[in-house]
Amino acid sequence: MLGFYSVIYGVGITQFLILAGNPDGFIQMVALGAPLLILLFGILQAIPTLYHETSLESLLVLPLKPSVIIGGKITQAYFPAAVFPIAFFFPALIAHGIVAGRPWAFYVQSIPFMFFVTFMPFAVVVILLLFIMRYTKFARDKDRFQMVTSIFTVLLAVGFSLFINMQNVGTQMPGSQMFGPDGRSTFMSGALPYIPSSYFGAGMLLYADSGYSLLNGLLALLVNAFALGVLLLLARRLYIPGVLGMQAGGKPTKQLTREAMHRALRPRHPYRAIVQKEWKILFRTPAFFTQTILGAVLVPALMIGVMIMTLSRMDSSGDLEFDLIGMLQIWNQSGAWKNSLWLIVMIASAAAAFFSGSNMMSASAISRQGKLFYYSKLIPVPARVQVFAWLTPGLMSTTLIWLFLTAGITIFLKGSFLFGLIVFVTAWLNAYLVQIVSFFTDMFFPNLDWTNEIQPVKNTKATMVSGLGMFIYAGTIVGVGFLFRKIWGGHDLLTALSIFIFSLVIVILATLLVLKRSDRLFSAIDI
Repeated sequence: MLGFYSVIYGVGITQFLILAGNPDGFIQMVALGAPLLILLFGILQAIPTLYHETSLESLLVLPLKPSVIIGGKITQAYFPAAVFPIAFFFPALIAHGIVAGRPWAFYVQSIPFMFFVTFMPFAVVVILLLFIMRYTKFARDKDRFQMVTSIFTVLLAVGFSLFINMQNVGTQMPGSQMFGPDGRSTFMSGALPYIPSSYFGAGMLLYADSGYSLLNGLLALLVNAFALGVLLLLARRLYIPGVLGMQAGGKPTKQLTREAMHRALRPRHPYRAIVQKEWKILFRTPAFFTQTILGAVLVPALMIGVMIMTLSRMDSSGDLEFDLIGMLQIWNQSGAWKNSLWLIVMIASAAAAFFSGSNMMSASAISRQGKLFYYSKLIPVPARVQVFAWLTPGLMSTTLIWLFLTAGITIFLKGSFLFGLIVFVTAWLNAYLVQIVSFFTDMFFPNLDWTNEIQPVKNTKATMVSGLGMFIYAGTIVGVGFLFRKIWGGHDLLTALSIFIFSLVIVILATLLVLKRSDRLFSAIDI
């Protein structure tokens, strides 16, 4: 699928640049875009591979030279980080060559080109990480460092995507915003010389039918070889001592004061204690935080934010012959929205299911317990209380997210309180449905024997149901909505009520199934 999109993308951008008179701009875009992606994925891949895996201690006892171990670990980190940039740009590069009529040497040289433009940026990232992880105190807390860098890189990618998509262009092809009317990009031309491997690699392809191609290819090879040499030289002095000198926790455990001990040991309701423990685990474990809380907050905020900014830009740029936002506000203020109530209920239901599918808190609630699930079976707390406590973070986050989203949409459209209330209740009901169904799946197929925190929040049947089921349910809601509208002869209120009752019935059934399963949960699951 990614390769197909890459080919379509390469053909579209190439045709745009040919019409603009600068087909070489595509090679410059790849030479700059691949390093940017490798910087992002290099950070995300290098930290856990080089510092969070515990295989280094077992490798040191083998009759291997340190340089062999270091080279193997760097290779292990590079290839997964380079998979996406190469898979995204290489098919597009080949498609560009066919459309632009490049010589046969272009296709041969495109293979080392992808290595040249990705390895040197990756080496620079790893060198920077070697110094940070060896000499800074902050980086000694590896879990916190991974969380902060993951959030930073995700926000950086989101910001760059917003910057690109908010540019004013006449074409809808993503990335064409980087080029001017003549097909040239001042940004790319100015940035490439600062990345020698990309600069010489682009020259290798641009002059594929001349002797300059070999010269640029040789210079690109030398630059990458120099980066590799510096990386290996520094890694011998920084990597192994840095890994062995770091502890997973990083900071020494603080001594609790007498007041803190009394506060921690005072009697609390079991439900409240379990909920507090769940929130602490979600916030303090990097893999849990990035896969649950960050995704639950970022996905709806990003998509709605992009939609609002796109509408605002279209209105201000004059791309539309009418004021779309103004019309929506008048439609809401005049009460005309009541005549489209079935559409509001259907859209709110589908959107809530889609956004809730990115919230993996409930889908991983039981799997996150891991081997500690055994102690849940022993503590004198009813199973239903524990189940409700495990569900609380997902339901609480869903409620807060839709409170903010509904308030924002209502204020933006200048809607009434009744409009906001209908949107919130409908959205919350369907978001709850996705949460409870994914939790029910996790009750049947939990992953309790995991050895890495990423497994219970990403590699389970429940997360698959949450991630894919949201599309199926959203499509079902749309189909059911049009079916009810046909049954009721186009009556708006009856159609809206039918859609709402349809979701409510499924919610009640799913809740009853969860309650029934919770009574025999501990006897049905063993470790």
